[in-house]
Amino acid sequence: MRRDRRVTLPCFLRLAVCAAALLCVPCPDFVSMPAGGALARIGPSGAVAQERPGEAVAAFSEACVSGDSLVLEGLWRDLRGLATRSEIAEWESRPTTTRCAFLADLVAERALRAGIPVEDRLAQHYERLARARNDWDLASPRVQPGAAELYGRHPDLEFDDRGLVYLRMGEPDEIAFAYAGVEGDMGNRVEGWRYDRPEGPRVYFFSPVTRLGAGLRDYRLLDALWRAMGRWNSAEPIDFLGRIPAAPLRNLYLSFQGLDPAYASLAYRTQTRTEAGLQSELSDERKSTLASVAFAVDSIPDAPGLDPAVRFNWEQLRFLNPRSGETVTWLIVGARAGDLELTSEPDGGTTYRVETRAAIRRGTAVVVESGVTELRADDPLEDDDAVIGRLPISFGPGTHPFTLIVQDLNESGTAKGNWTQDSIRALARSNLPEISDLAVAADSGGTWTRDGVTFLAVTPSHLTRPDGSIHLYFEVYGMRDETPYEVEIRAVPERDADLIWAITRSALAYRAAFESRMPGSGGISPHHFRLDLADTPDGSYVVGVRVTDRSSDRQSLPVTTSVVRRR
Repeated sequence: MRRDRRVTLPCFLRLAVCAAALLCVPCPDFVSMPAGGALARIGPSGAVAQERPGEAVAAFSEACVSGDSLVLEGLWRDLRGLATRSEIAEWESRPTTTRCAFLADLVAERALRAGIPVEDRLAQHYERLARARNDWDLASPRVQPGAAELYGRHPDLEFDDRGLVYLRMGEPDEIAFAYAGVEGDMGNRVEGWRYDRPEGPRVYFFSPVTRLGAGLRDYRLLDALWRAMGRWNSAEPIDFLGRIPAAPLRNLYLSFQGLDPAYASLAYRTQTRTEAGLQSELSDERKSTLASVAFAVDSIPDAPGLDPAVRFNWEQLRFLNPRSGETVTWLIVGARAGDLELTSEPDGGTTYRVETRAAIRRGTAVVVESGVTELRADDPLEDDDAVIGRLPISFGPGTHPFTLIVQDLNESGTAKGNWTQDSIRALARSNLPEISDLAVAADSGGTWTRDGVTFLAVTPSHLTRPDGSIHLYFEVYGMRDETPYEVEIRAVPERDADLIWAITRSALAYRAAFESRMPGSGGISPHHFRLDLADTPDGSYVVGVRVTDRSSDRQSLPVTTSVVRRR
């Protein structure tokens, strides 16, 4: 049964909260509102946040910038379930005048990791918060700390650990249930939640505090599945292994093999290992489970809502606009064809459809840029072929964190894709020679272009043609018009990458040098160069480029990239 937990607030406080939340309701001598709800329009039902997220953000922003300490405390009560230990400590030490900026930064960072705009993440949060308060509310405060408290669960949260993990990580990808009893005793009910992540599944187990029934509605994060078989104050498996029959322990682990095959392996070992060996296995399991608990409770575990089943590689190519100071960055993505669904066309061909999205943090805003690649082929691609997406984004000076998301648009069921997080450091205008990143392509004549003159089939794989040739495109900046300069290109085996500019010329796998001159206007000197590694063995190489200003002998910092020689 869903219930609203309510507290009674004085009229003056209700009016302050009401005004900040853009909600004007007649105030009697005493009124009630959702616990911790500074934004009454958004919680506890989450309806406004879900259906009209713009209003939710407006209400949040208005309440935040009001600067009223009571309103800010109300917002913190709403958001504290997302905070890490260090953020909780920082909130306590912050003066009121900077707390609004702190909250805006907290929400923006979660939005970035989820790959969605701030207003969408805020709306999502209030929707989750409403469910956590209603479905997993605590009947009374906790007396005894558990695994979640070990990693910084806020002591005043009004819901159990299921609500905490749901608030931070959303709906699990799979849920399983079992009972951890011995000798005919049904024992504790255990819930297992699995979240799929690129690095592997994260599995969480929840169970009431004790087998005696105390805290029956308080489901806590377990630091190991075997913990459900005994008391919470058992520090290590040795404390109860001698008292727990192997069969119930095996059955408990088998109950959760659908979440991760590792639990089937542990179940088997409960039957075959000696007690000392099993103790070691279960101690290792505890360390692994605690690492996942730390990830959920004391990190920022937000992620895009995708099944991470598409492998991809990617690179960033930065080019400077000297006049505006902006950096145009191309994100080049290659999604593995064997991980993608394809559609059959009436003419017998096949089509792949892949979306590339980048969520970029700009201050306390998160902007999402996207592009779609449709590739039609007469026959399905080989599994290890790639479907290439190319997404241009402009940046101002500085370093910009982003989340890169790849999604298979042909997938009709669960949204399937993958993601990574990184940052882009923009190029900067200067009076020194500078080189853009190196765009690499096996063939010319592709669709990618930077200058509208050179067209290349740029991919992140950097594979040469069978004859050993490969194309490079780069730009030179930072010198006055008509300034002469020299370009030097070198290639060495990957093992010699650190010596590329120190190694003797005779030991290089490749070298070329030529004279050039800055154009009369624009501040950009483009270069398209065909590099020939025909005489080199197969393997990985590093290609480097540097420029020397002939009028001053000033030299650029070298730029390098990898190239794979194949036959």
